[in-house]
Amino acid sequence: HGKTLHLHSEHLDIPRNWLASPSKYSSTSSTEEVDPGCWNFVDMLKHKDTWGQDSVVCSLEDLAQKGSQKAQIELLAMASSANADAHAALERLGNGVVPEVSRPDFLKAQVTSNMKTLQCTEPTKWAMTLNQWNAIVEECKSSYLFREIKHSKKSFEQFVSVYDINEYFVKPWTRGKGCGLALLMNPDGKDAQIMLSHAWGEDIEELYQALNKHFESQGIDKDKAVWFCTFAQYQVQDGQGPDIQMQLDLNPFTTVIQSKQVDRMLAAHTTRADLWERLWCVREVREAMTEKVSIEAAFSDDFVNHFKETYNTMIEEGYTHQDGMEAAGMTVRTSRATCRNEDKAMLLRELKKHGSINDIDSTTTTLRTSMVHRI
Repeated sequence: HGKTLHLHSEHLDIPRNWLASPSKYSSTSSTEEVDPGCWNFVDMLKHKDTWGQDSVVCSLEDLAQKGSQKAQIELLAMASSANADAHAALERLGNGVVPEVSRPDFLKAQVTSNMKTLQCTEPTKWAMTLNQWNAIVEECKSSYLFREIKHSKKSFEQFVSVYDINEYFVKPWTRGKGCGLALLMNPDGKDAQIMLSHAWGEDIEELYQALNKHFESQGIDKDKAVWFCTFAQYQVQDGQGPDIQMQLDLNPFTTVIQSKQVDRMLAAHTTRADLWERLWCVREVREAMTEKVSIEAAFSDDFVNHFKETYNTMIEEGYTHQDGMEAAGMTVRTSRATCRNEDKAMLLRELKKHGSINDIDSTTTTLRTSMVHRI
């Protein structure tokens, strides 16, 4: 494994005493960064069956000893799945005590039976205000872990995705609680008013900019409740709350879209991931169209600039408007949209209720084209 992980001991410039005092390194200073592209936990963990759990645990422990918060989170996740080696490694790191993840003050509410009941029964209550959503993202961004995640990637992909936010912040913060972030922040639940459709592969900072820009430009109160699946659902499969499938069985997306309190859907347009290439998103948007819910596009500045540059280059070179829209990626092709294998058959069945693939592509492409006219 040395060839894959050789840089860990040489290129990670992280304070050795981080574990003793992580808050000391939570400023936004960029002086303590890791070498871009030097290591990737995803690559390491996907080979764990080949290498053996003990080899992965040893590598993670070595990284954690050098100050990697990311490695500690991975060890905590493995230990929570009853991995004895990971538990022992954490005890060694914590001088005999398994370290705990530090939660923000706004997530320290006592969990009640009512909160757990809401998580198991009432998807429309799993919402939070945009101000609360901003507070979570800002808390993540202020941490050393956020910068570690970003700079552990290759130079051309140095951003923190929603997948990363879920894995390294949402799950550790909610593990053992039985409730998602939304209910931890709103113990009595908060009725969703705005449904957000987005791709998890996007850059969380770009999404932050797109949403806040849209709210401000459209005069939308940031105390309106947004339904954001990553923060709405209980993401930890630990038996302390409903698992993902139990929550999906509640048909939360359709239930929220059909709710009388929901007056609009925001379709987030960012550059790192295209929501129209995710089958869940195509299904959500098509459901909203059927329910006559207003659908608005929240564009990031990067998306606007990329769209304009691509489209205008095509026009300047003598191509048609349709060619320009095609080059800018405005054509929806549902047959190419992806999702988890276990979700695909269900999503295709649901989409078929709205017509053929060609019909869906035509209506959603028309909708998307109308969205970009203003830019």
